[in-house]
Amino acid sequence: MPLNLIYGATHPMEDDFITCPACGSEKTVIFDSSTGDIICSNCGAVLEQHMIDQGAEWRAFSVAERDKKSRVGAPSTLTIHDKGLSTIIDWRDKDAHGKKLSPKKRAEAFRLRKWQLRMRVHSSIDRNLAYAMNELDRLSSQLGISKSIKETSALIYRRAIEQNLIRGRSIESMIAASIYTACRIRKIPITIEELSMNTRISKKDLGRCYRLILWKLDIKIPTASPKDFLSRFTSELCLSPNTQLRALDILNRAQKMGLIGGKDPSGMAAAKLLEKNHLKSPHYYLATLGVDPVDQGRGIGSHLVQHGLRMCNDKGVPAYLETGKEENIRFYMKHGFKVIEEFFFPRGPKMWTMIYEPR
Repeated sequence: MPLNLIYGATHPMEDDFITCPACGSEKTVIFDSSTGDIICSNCGAVLEQHMIDQGAEWRAFSVAERDKKSRVGAPSTLTIHDKGLSTIIDWRDKDAHGKKLSPKKRAEAFRLRKWQLRMRVHSSIDRNLAYAMNELDRLSSQLGISKSIKETSALIYRRAIEQNLIRGRSIESMIAASIYTACRIRKIPITIEELSMNTRISKKDLGRCYRLILWKLDIKIPTASPKDFLSRFTSELCLSPNTQLRALDILNRAQKMGLIGGKDPSGMAAAKLLEKNHLKSPHYYLATLGVDPVDQGRGIGSHLVQHGLRMCNDKGVPAYLETGKEENIRFYMKHGFKVIEEFFFPRGPKMWTMIYEPR
């Protein structure tokens, strides 16, 4: 008998006689449910290993406990408007044996199907939840949030409906605010700007709905930390673990000195990653260069840069700068600067670091 026909066995297989190919004995083949192996108890040969357990995901130690835990269908979830407890009448118009229904039975099934669909969303709250959960699925897919965050977001939205907070406000803004609240509770690094970019809701309206949820539902949000954004930025910028550890050390020192309070966490995390890649050897740092728009195009900026570069050449010290405008790169390269690295912060600007070697 093929081995794949006995996957569900959990005891010595008395009904399925399998001959051990190693020792030739019968009625000695057992299934070890703890390891997923089929073993010959006579010689110890492993006939099949790491088999998939096709049973339930729960365990029961008595008949009463097994009957209590037994169920049919998928588990209930808050991310479906009816929590996944309703049924759906199939559209294939076939009976249990796979035969096509007669015209009379098809017409009857059509009427039952129509009324069943109407009964699933028979109230305004059900219709609201059905639309909101579809929007939750769309945003979750675009933002790549986990199932647990979806469940928390759905719970927050349902509580908002119970408190009558949805009336007079758009469903999109309230479900987006629920997602942002769930992410803040779980310390998931996400910003209101990202949610606003993936919805038709402005940042102002989204923030207003978020504050309303916190106020009316009395939700306590943990303080956001730049450390929450550090791993995300490191991953999206393809930086090394050593860079992340160095930036984390800088953040810890800045926190002890009281420099983080009142600052945007995502901006602080990005600044520390940029500081980690700052030139370490002695150098001149070109922090700011600007010319009044009235006097631009007359070579004033070039004269200023050349004056500083002459100091670099005289002392044999390089010059270093960071710029966030791509049009500035050509200007600096004309004076001898070279691009060291290019950064693209998530949902943020591009940054280029450049160096001038003394001549």
